[in-house]
Amino acid sequence: MIRCRVEGARCGWHGSRFGVVANQQRMKLSAALLLSLCALSLYAADLSDLTYTTTNGEVAITDCDTTATGELIIPTTIGGNPVTSIETGAFRGCAMLTVITIPDHVTSIGERAFRDCTDLTSLTIPSSVTDIGNGILEECPSLITIEVDAENQNYTGLEGVLFNAEATILIVYPQAKTEQQYSIPDSVTTIVQRAFQGCNNLTVVTLPERLHTIGEQAFSECRNLTRITIPDGVTRIQSGTFLNCTSLTAIALPETLIGIGQGAFSRCSSLTDINIPQGVRAIIDFTFGNCTSLTTFTIPDNVTYIGGAAFYNCTGLTSITIPEGVTTIGIQAFYRCTSLTSLTFRGPAPTTIFPGAFGRLADGAVANVEGRFADSFGAVGSNWNGLILNFDRPVTITRCGFLNPTTFFIEFEPAGAGYRVMNSPTLDFENAVEVTPALEPTTTGDNRFEFAVSGARNFYWLEPTE
Repeated sequence: MIRCRVEGARCGWHGSRFGVVANQQRMKLSAALLLSLCALSLYAADLSDLTYTTTNGEVAITDCDTTATGELIIPTTIGGNPVTSIETGAFRGCAMLTVITIPDHVTSIGERAFRDCTDLTSLTIPSSVTDIGNGILEECPSLITIEVDAENQNYTGLEGVLFNAEATILIVYPQAKTEQQYSIPDSVTTIVQRAFQGCNNLTVVTLPERLHTIGEQAFSECRNLTRITIPDGVTRIQSGTFLNCTSLTAIALPETLIGIGQGAFSRCSSLTDINIPQGVRAIIDFTFGNCTSLTTFTIPDNVTYIGGAAFYNCTGLTSITIPEGVTTIGIQAFYRCTSLTSLTFRGPAPTTIFPGAFGRLADGAVANVEGRFADSFGAVGSNWNGLILNFDRPVTITRCGFLNPTTFFIEFEPAGAGYRVMNSPTLDFENAVEVTPALEPTTTGDNRFEFAVSGARNFYWLEPTE
């Protein structure tokens, strides 16, 4: 096997096979031949770039020199033994290989076998292959097509896309495939993990009605994908499914959905609105983190858990409603939602609030609480986990009267510092004025005012401060 290497002023075969050095007495080769031999290694990879093992008369490719370049045709046999497998990560990081042809005897291709082959433009899979591991072509941004021999009984290639033989499972969509729109065949029921990862040419993908499973990170890093509709058969959106789809503005979720995985929509920075079905019971960690264009969000009534950083850095979010059943809000769940001014709680205070859950919100952010749950939060106007409490119920005067001829008192509920005393000589409430000087509650429970009165008739009542 010919191999040419340049070492300073030297050029030749390596080791005991052959040597061309300055000693012209050993061998003389023309300058033209030397240049020709040296050029070979720049354009075609060969057996000398491969590492392999032989077991029971069968060869397994285990590694490849990451400096190998150009087209590689893996030999059918090595040392008279058939090449039958390509092991896990065998060609990982071979960034300068452009085309790889797999020989007819190969039956298995291990996980991530060609990961990070960044110059790879095409891959040919022979009829003999019966097993392909996960992620064999991850991070191959130049890949345009995957060809499958028509005689293969386990896999098929349709328009350069890799499927199982029945075309019910979509395995890999080439990252550099040029089409902007793609309709997945109607036969497909499953999209495997990372199948479309990094396919930046795609703007629209149409999913078939029969689809019921979408793998983790299936559409992650599809930075130009603008919209997608999930069909009714899908019950879960897995972790990172749409991670970093920065152009995604709208997504329609089916009513059959019951679960959304970690970081499923994280960094979808153009997403403005999304309707979460009522079957979803948890918004887990990082689900909508860095969705900076979200402005409003309604959490389904059945949700009981909001995970850590679930809405981290959603800087466009201005309001959100927390349903009655929520018992836990995770660490930094709403951290750095700098436009968030209003959170409406439909139930009692969650029993577990982790640190930073409401950190760095808009100045003066308010927790609006239904009156019947006021006691679980605290006094109106007070600080609750960084939010100013506002109770969504009218104040009630529970007791009032004279302490002495010149001092009047009013007791009220709910307690808090967010009220003022108004007075008017008539029942003309529109023209009432605040008792002066401005009063502060006099009791530790913040539920009582005491103030001086004159002999003139006046009507007094309380109202929330502005």
